[in-house]
Amino acid sequence: MNLLEQHGTAFAALSALPRAYSAVSDDDLLALGRAVARSQQLVATHAALIAGEVARRSAPALGSSGLAQRTGHRTPEELVRVTTGSTKRDARTAVAIGSLASSPDIEPWLAPVAAALTEGTLSVEAAAAIRTGLGVPTTDITAAVLAEASAGLCEVAPSLDADRLQRLARDARDALDEDGIADREAAAHARRSLTFWRTPDGGAHLRWVMDPETAATVGDLFDRATSPRRGGPRFVNPTDATLAEAITADTRTTEQLASDTFAHLLTAGADTDSTQLLGTGGPVVKILVAAESLDTRTGHARIEGSPTPVSVQTAER
Repeated sequence: MNLLEQHGTAFAALSALPRAYSAVSDDDLLALGRAVARSQQLVATHAALIAGEVARRSAPALGSSGLAQRTGHRTPEELVRVTTGSTKRDARTAVAIGSLASSPDIEPWLAPVAAALTEGTLSVEAAAAIRTGLGVPTTDITAAVLAEASAGLCEVAPSLDADRLQRLARDARDALDEDGIADREAAAHARRSLTFWRTPDGGAHLRWVMDPETAATVGDLFDRATSPRRGGPRFVNPTDATLAEAITADTRTTEQLASDTFAHLLTAGADTDSTQLLGTGGPVVKILVAAESLDTRTGHARIEGSPTPVSVQTAER
């Protein structure tokens, strides 16, 4: 039995009910947490290696005979996503890091990262953080210089989470290449995007990739709306202190509060200045409802463009 099978058998034997852990001591509980994290790291590494092999067998040079296209998928990332049930982001990361581990020649400055990953001392998330933070070689910053930096980051990675490691990697790149800060800022600005898609239940999702300047603005608004719930600073000004208390006591979750606040800000902003929007004024939402339903307050209404009915009370609101 290999190591993966041993881990799978061990966890399958454990009860997944919360009460199975209620009698466990603090030390044992934390030890179990570390064991699970280690198993997750091991599984994620093997998943990335498999994704890298899928990518190799789906190389563009193979055309329609490649594994991805042969199984009806446009890209190896799509095949990995469908096969594993992962998100697009996770599938892209798995393919990128798996390909790196399988063939460091693709990005030779990350050879220390590939080695640490296969040795089990670096997680997939940490490898992705270093890769993103360090960037790619330029005329002034050679692959050898970045390889030295990546080796140093691999040494400190076990004591850092992926977010802090990526910031450290980015700081290392900035220290090496101050002249390139403006170029990297421009590249981050070019990557900005906002994607909106509807869900079958009538709701929707919003994915916003922000450049640092936009992130600073939105982050400040998010903090002002939610910081009292997240251990933010105490306010001396009576008005701010009262509002902070109201935010803390609000029965909505922090996420719901943030959603409602940003929806309000978007509506108010569109009504104040709609020069970059088709039409004028704030957003227009069309509600389709029978007059009898409004009179009797029975039945249902429908938001135009949404497949899901809403209550008459929502239509009135």
